[in-house]
Amino acid sequence: MVVRHNIRRACRLTTPVRRRFIRRESGAAAVEFALIAPILLMILLSMLDGSFALQKKFKLDHILRAASEAAKDDPGSAEILAVMEELALADDSLQDIEIATPQRYCLCAAAPAVAPNAGQDCNTTCPDGSTLGVAYALSAQLPYSGFATPGVQLFTLTSSLTIQVK
Repeated sequence: MVVRHNIRRACRLTTPVRRRFIRRESGAAAVEFALIAPILLMILLSMLDGSFALQKKFKLDHILRAASEAAKDDPGSAEILAVMEELALADDSLQDIEIATPQRYCLCAAAPAVAPNAGQDCNTTCPDGSTLGVAYALSAQLPYSGFATPGVQLFTLTSSLTIQVK
């Protein structure tokens, strides 16, 4: 009989305490923040990683634009490649860049755009009798490993540019 009385008394004491705890909202904000903070942190890190990838893509595009400036005088593939490699070596973040050898090819100005490997022989003339134009195909790629995963390659940034110089 005494044992039953103590159990009832203990149950009566915990029920109002439990009710009071359930009604309180003082820790609700901390719990909500603890649930949402990892999601917000992942969004922030993804935005940061995306901005680093975009910055490297801009640097890759800058190298190709500088090479197209060098190509407008038609100096030859070796000199254009030297310009691209010099710019890539000047930036430490582009140490894994893969620069393709610029392709020089000829085409008719009146003809629609053609791929570099489908260009005409540079010693011939166009069907309308005009001289052939000269174009260069430039390309480079850079493997990108993320900010959060530095050793793992996530994707490859690629950039290509075709410029007609004559």
